Amino acid sequence: MAHILALVDYHVLPPQGGEIRHVSKFEDILSYCGEVMEFMGKADEEIQAWECLVDILHHRQAANGKRSCYGRLFDLWYHRNRRKELKYRTAGVYNSLGLALLGKGKLNDATSMLEKSLEEKLAIHRHGKRHPDIAASLGNLGTAFRRLGQLDKALEKHEQCFEMFLAIYGHDRPHPAVATSLNNLGLVYEMLGNQRKALEMHEQSLQMRLAIHGHDKAHSDIATSFDNLWVVYQGLGTLDKALERHQRSLKMKLVIHGNDRPHPAVAMSLSNLENVYSGLGKFNKALEKHK
Repeated sequence: MAHILALVDYHVLPPQGGEIRHVSKFEDILSYCGEVMEFMGKADEEIQAWECLVDILHHRQAANGKRSCYGRLFDLWYHRNRRKELKYRTAGVYNSLGLALLGKGKLNDATSMLEKSLEEKLAIHRHGKRHPDIAASLGNLGTAFRRLGQLDKALEKHEQCFEMFLAIYGHDRPHPAVATSLNNLGLVYEMLGNQRKALEMHEQSLQMRLAIHGHDKAHSDIATSFDNLWVVYQGLGTLDKALERHQRSLKMKLVIHGNDRPHPAVAMSLSNLENVYSGLGKFNKALEKHK
């Protein structure tokens, strides 16, 4: 996928080809980004465009001076899009930049953007109303708090996210969003040291994902659940169960990524499997995996 904004010398690629434009002023960058956002249809491209824009603005921060470039960008963006029908776009932009910043490890800035996205969505859908967009924002914010180490806030947001998705999609049918919420709750409980609760959440997430994708199908979400489970079982000292979950995860990743080409996920699983074998005292097996 081609970058929408190129960082070299502030040259900007038009979304549909054509001449490369050179922009030098902050307002020109903002205006062009608005055009790009009009063209965008896919969330991942949107995130990529804003991520590149953040990099441009980061290099200009010293010149712009007194305020955070992120704050200035969105002050201007919001005032250009005040009309009520564009609130959805504003909320989406906050969310997209928040996720991009989260991916770059800029956790405080990411949390600020995600909080603003949630505020916008609550205003759009009215406080107290259940909506998938609000639930998704709660989940994103929970992840940001977890990565910041603010685990009480992370748990609160993920619980709210889970309860809202469950109310929306129902208790009697599996849904990917509910499964992801259970997975995220498991990660927080694990960091809180509550391994039993983490195990419960990850087991429920796994069973839901198996029901959604099938017991005989290899899927990355199922492999992730197996990975999370082996970590919890290892923390509980139940190494035989940790090994079994780890082997199932590795087998699934080999089906997904292939046996004939290297892949980081497979390499990581092999390395972790070595540690499990070592913990079980099966040093020959560990040596075999290491080779």
